[in-house]
Amino acid sequence: MSEANQIATSSIEEALDFAFNLLMGPIAATGRANPQLAVELLEQIENFVHPRYVGELEIALEYIEHFASLVRRERLHHRDQFARQLEWLRERIPR
Repeated sequence: MSEANQIATSSIEEALDFAFNLLMGPIAATGRANPQLAVELLEQIENFVHPRYVGELEIALEYIEHFASLVRRERLHHRDQFARQLEWLRERIPR
């Protein structure tokens, strides 16, 4: 990753939280626009939170990636930053 594209994240856990935070606004907007999808989004939030806080970081990353697929691209205002965050995580979390 070039210096211009580096992110200010000091740990994998912090990076997961930051990526999740970048998605929360678009997730909320998606849920408000599509009440049927809102239930699935709530389930996915639960699915992310549990593995994240018991240290199953690879599984938490998979849910972050899944969230991104549920959110319409135009709702994700910080796409580039989110993409850099995911790239950083993928480089550090063994799969």
